[in-house]
Amino acid sequence: MPKEVRLTPDTPSHETQQALSFLRRNVIGQNVAIQEISDLISIAQAGLTDPNKPAGVFLLLGPTGTGKTHMVERLSEALHGSPILLKLNGGEFTAEHEVARLVGAPPGYLGHRETVPLLTQKKLNDKKTDRFPYTIILIDEIEKAASYFHKILLNIFDRARLSLGDGTEVNFSRCLFFMTSNLGAKELNRLRGGGIGMAPGTISTSAAHAGALSTTKKHFSPEFFNRIDKTITFTHLERKDLLTILSLELNKLELRGNGRFQLVATPQVLEWLVDKGYDPEYGARHLRRA
Repeated sequence: MPKEVRLTPDTPSHETQQALSFLRRNVIGQNVAIQEISDLISIAQAGLTDPNKPAGVFLLLGPTGTGKTHMVERLSEALHGSPILLKLNGGEFTAEHEVARLVGAPPGYLGHRETVPLLTQKKLNDKKTDRFPYTIILIDEIEKAASYFHKILLNIFDRARLSLGDGTEVNFSRCLFFMTSNLGAKELNRLRGGGIGMAPGTISTSAAHAGALSTTKKHFSPEFFNRIDKTITFTHLERKDLLTILSLELNKLELRGNGRFQLVATPQVLEWLVDKGYDPEYGARHLRRA
């Protein structure tokens, strides 16, 4: 009889615990999303991912201003020690000829030598560190990109390989992909009863996830959606979250003063600034401007 093998939950590494603590201090109101991402990063660090696929493919859903892009940027900072990541925006690849910039023009085509592909092995390797030997790739507003862009990603997600225009092959097995999308935001607002943050209604995390997922599945092909390892929904920010974010922004402003001034804000001032800086359509984005 073969020896019995038991799998037990491993204790998170010191680095993972530090990253988790850093995210909780800097990404407000999204503790469920933080924990889900942290768990999946631990799986990659343990070497349990398929070597013939990217280390992780995540789709982050939720309304604008809830911290999706901010989360990935802070995650990179926590893992690498500084915000090192490869960032693309789906809105810049709405036409097929724009998507060609990812792989470059093949030999013989006009501009072959002048067009440097955006996805080369060197560029991926430059975004790794000894501290965290994975490349974090952030693709904002993935729903705005052309279908050809999705086909290129589909190929990468399927076998962690991409052939460039000049025939060179790029390996994505040591990459973590994070795609953000506002798909399902209208459905979330409808379920909540309108508005973000200070709206009176509340919905559970599971109901928010189901609502966002329903809309998203209608947009992407089943082949593309099935290659996503985890879909994570960012929930609406509550007023207490906005007050915390505002306090963090005021601290950053004071630090930028290099000791030339000290900011002291009463609770009444904070409440007034939240009222001035809150926008139901843009979430917490306008707090810094206020």
